[in-house]
Amino acid sequence: TVNWDLLPQSAINSLTLSGGANPLYGLNSLGGALVIDMKNGFNFEGANLEVSAGSFGRAVSNFEIGGNNGQFAFYANVEYFDEDGWRDASPSDAYTIFSAASFRHGDTTLDITLNHADTNLIGNGSSPIELLALDRAAVFTSPDITENKMTMINFSGTQWLNQTIQLSSN
Repeated sequence: TVNWDLLPQSAINSLTLSGGANPLYGLNSLGGALVIDMKNGFNFEGANLEVSAGSFGRAVSNFEIGGNNGQFAFYANVEYFDEDGWRDASPSDAYTIFSAASFRHGDTTLDITLNHADTNLIGNGSSPIELLALDRAAVFTSPDITENKMTMINFSGTQWLNQTIQLSSN
């Protein structure tokens, strides 16, 4: 299970689908694995602010900034989501913070990332077709809350020993 609400979508640099079983991604990757490459100051430079609003009181805002001097890099991303919900009694909100500090020198890379999220998603469950026929906004089970809180720190590094052998640590 992936709780996508814990990852700021705007901080994702790329997604790669690696099909088939691969022991590199663990025992449960029989059908494949998604490799998520997050942004850092080497692959994102500058600043970006994005704000949007929509139906049902939806408001989404995101700010990201990154840069590097060729050897050291930084990246920070803050994302906030809030809405009243299209169903009865289904307001939701979520905020995520992702940051990265990176070092690159020759054949060596070092990275530290921090990901913090606090989400409160309400009314996201399924409803019987009979209830939807009566009222599309009805909630079958209330309050039907998915609440996630996470703080994760990750250290990683690589060192090329020669042109074909690389040591990696996570």
